[in-house]
Amino acid sequence: MVSGRVELRSVLIACDGGVENRRQPVINARSETVHVKRAFHAAFKRRRCLIPANGWFEWRTEGDGKQPWFMAAGDGAPLWLAGLWERWERGSEPIETFTILTTAASPRIDDILRRQPSILEAEDFGEWLAPDSTQDRLLALARRSHDGPFDHWPVSRCANNARNDDPDQLLALEEWTAVEGRSPAGIGTTRKQ
Repeated sequence: MVSGRVELRSVLIACDGGVENRRQPVINARSETVHVKRAFHAAFKRRRCLIPANGWFEWRTEGDGKQPWFMAAGDGAPLWLAGLWERWERGSEPIETFTILTTAASPRIDDILRRQPSILEAEDFGEWLAPDSTQDRLLALARRSHDGPFDHWPVSRCANNARNDDPDQLLALEEWTAVEGRSPAGIGTTRKQ
C-alpha cells in the first residue's frame, strides 16, 4: 500500500532500457503498435489500467485555426478508456504516469476524426486488467472501435491549454461566450461572480 501523496500525470514517462525517458513523454499510444514499441511494451504486458472519462477533446482545422470539439457518450454515461501506466520511484516522491490507447475511429464518427480513444465495455474490464490475458485478446480489445452513439460540440479554445482546469470548458461554445466577459477564443477572459 502506498501512503502519502502520489502525483498522477496524464503524460506517460516511458521506460527506455530501464531508465526514465523524459525526452519523449506521450499522451496517447496507438493500439496497432503498442505491443512492439519499446516505450510501451512492458506496460502493455504488465501495467494496463482503466481511465474513467466523461469524454475527450478533438481538434479540427476551421477558419483561422484549430477548433476544439468535445466528444461524449450520447447517453451521458462515463466512458472507460484503455490505458497503460508507469511508476517511477524518485526519492520519497513516486511519480505515476499514464497514457491512453487509441484506435481507428468508428465509421459513425470518422467524418469528424480519424482516431479515437480505445473504449472498453464493462464486460471487458476483467480481461483487460487480468495479468494472464493473451496478447491477441488484449490487442483485439484495444483495437475495437466504439460505435457510440456520441454527441459532440465545439468548445472554447481555452481547452487547448492544460493550465485551464475549469469544468466550463465542456460548455458548448455558444454557452461559453454567453457568460459575461468571455471571448470565443477563451483568451483574456474574465469571470464576474
